[in-house]
Amino acid sequence: MLFRRVLTHVKDQNWFAVGIDFCIVVVGVVIGIQVSNWNTVRNDTVYYQETMHRLAEESREMIRISEEQAVEVHQRLSTVQAAISILETCSTDENAKAKLELGLNAIRSAYAITPISTALKSLVSDERLLARQTSMQRSIIREYAVTIENITETSSFILSKTGILDVDKHPLVGFYWLNDPAKSLNGVDVRNAMVVAPLAEVCKDLSFKKLFYQWERTHNFLIHLQNTLLEVVSENSKTLGLPLAIVEPSPST
Repeated sequence: MLFRRVLTHVKDQNWFAVGIDFCIVVVGVVIGIQVSNWNTVRNDTVYYQETMHRLAEESREMIRISEEQAVEVHQRLSTVQAAISILETCSTDENAKAKLELGLNAIRSAYAITPISTALKSLVSDERLLARQTSMQRSIIREYAVTIENITETSSFILSKTGILDVDKHPLVGFYWLNDPAKSLNGVDVRNAMVVAPLAEVCKDLSFKKLFYQWERTHNFLIHLQNTLLEVVSENSKTLGLPLAIVEPSPST
């Protein structure tokens, strides 16, 4: 309709009306572009806020998992160290074999740190999210992501050095009857491991003792890495203003 009106004004050589029509078209286009820009900015803002909210949730989850895992690692480490004590003293009391085999089954599996970093990876790679960050925020988030990645890689390296794959292969290790996986130490092994030689002989086998020392050493380092992860997540969350405590809604009055 507007196009027809413009043609009519041109035919009538009504240049003033043509100018007004042209201004109407230009203003309409400008308003349309501006509205589109506003919508884009609003959508990007919402997207950024949602991603930061997910980062806060992931940070809380990492802290929860790390704290729970730290308790488990300390407990299992105590079991392993009790077995090491038996091997070092060559104890032969009535409970020695049971304690040693408890430690033996403990070192058949290992722990690893697996940080949750989906939102963090998005914040350092998504152009829409990068555009919403200040230069200082980009620097903090980028360093945070690099640190988390380093912790993940270090954890993988530690896991590869635990020696858990060598335990079942050792000539002094045998296996008991079938076990309910749900009742096993790690939910996987269906047979408990056992020592197949007298304790007096077992405690003199350096290769057997090394399996325990290796597990102890790597998991002591893992505890240090867990503490580092907790510090990194807590400090960066505080710097970025992420709420680590879940705020419960106040009861209605």
